Amino acid sequence: MLRTSVRSFALVVAAASVLVAGAISPGVAVAEDAAAPPRASATQPFEPPLVVVGTAIERGEAYGKAYKQEIQNLLETELYAMFVGKPWDKEGMQKYAHECGRVTREVCPLMAAECDGIAKGAGVSYDDIILINLHEEIRQMKGDVTSQGHCTAVAVSPADSGDGHAYNGQTWDFYTRLAGLSAMTEWQRTDGPSVLAYGYPGMPMGAGINSQGIAVTWTSGNNKQTRHVGVPSYLMIGHFLAQKNLDDVEREAKRNKHAGIFTIVISDAAGNILNVEGGPGQDVVVERSKDRMARAYYGTRQMTKSPATGKVKLHPRCQQMYDLLESSSGKNDLATIERYFSGREYKIMGWQSPENKTLDIMIFDTTDRKAYVTRGPAYHLEWREFAFHEIGRAHV
Repeated sequence: MLRTSVRSFALVVAAASVLVAGAISPGVAVAEDAAAPPRASATQPFEPPLVVVGTAIERGEAYGKAYKQEIQNLLETELYAMFVGKPWDKEGMQKYAHECGRVTREVCPLMAAECDGIAKGAGVSYDDIILINLHEEIRQMKGDVTSQGHCTAVAVSPADSGDGHAYNGQTWDFYTRLAGLSAMTEWQRTDGPSVLAYGYPGMPMGAGINSQGIAVTWTSGNNKQTRHVGVPSYLMIGHFLAQKNLDDVEREAKRNKHAGIFTIVISDAAGNILNVEGGPGQDVVVERSKDRMARAYYGTRQMTKSPATGKVKLHPRCQQMYDLLESSSGKNDLATIERYFSGREYKIMGWQSPENKTLDIMIFDTTDRKAYVTRGPAYHLEWREFAFHEIGRAHV
């Protein structure tokens, strides 16, 4: 399968004051201003990541300037145009974002500071950025969940991969109108682990891997979304990616400050796997594994409301993923997971609906701290390999 490594090419965007001599690795282009990188269409492969450096606010501002127009467009077309009057009014949406923004500042100060910077760079308010990151909660309050369901997430240990590497990946099943809008960003930090993240304009961390080898993927849970005030799911993902180990992730999850519905799969460089499942106003449920894990909607006994004994009642797509992994037990390496995610015959990817398909696929190698990403099969498979750049010194 075609896979291109683009580790040596990236666009570094930052204030001139943070681009000091010797801080940039050879072969990395430096932008004199915050011009945006070339945009990928739905039929083009992922572009090299935008790399942002500096303080939290400087990183966010550089990102916001690079995607200013896209952020403003997404706010108007995907939030206000889609949901005002269905059932929200604009003031109600803004009030909800403001309330969730306050909790985000309390729970996730690093993410909040980067959101402040994004808002400044994009010429919008902090609450606007919070609102973009509340997209999942708001659309589910409308009942806007397609019959095809959400993404499929998988994590395997080195013993299960058979190649000495641990992997954590997912399909990204979403609205076809958003195909090609996603991008990779490298958040180079000295105040926390750096992050190589997959996201959308203004919502930069939908999944990713950090410099400590922590990878995060996710999908929604089958629950009822309410107007619960808390940290938006997308920012909770970013908060988990700011942690150094799985114990820290579990501690932060158990603060129960979340707003949405989710099942999040987190794994580390050694292949230890943690699942965090939650719903509005509910305490999170955590489950650990040292072997493998698959999720398509909830998968824990508590959240699926399965009997105390016997098999857990899994979504059919989740069970299919487990059956596939079992059929290739000990050989679930990168190529195998790529094949399961991208082949119609395996019945994991979304392709039948004209409105909801597998837009993208990503697999994170937590052992080597690399990301492998491609547009979905409907938009031409072409895998790209991304790794961290040595810009400044990552926090350890």
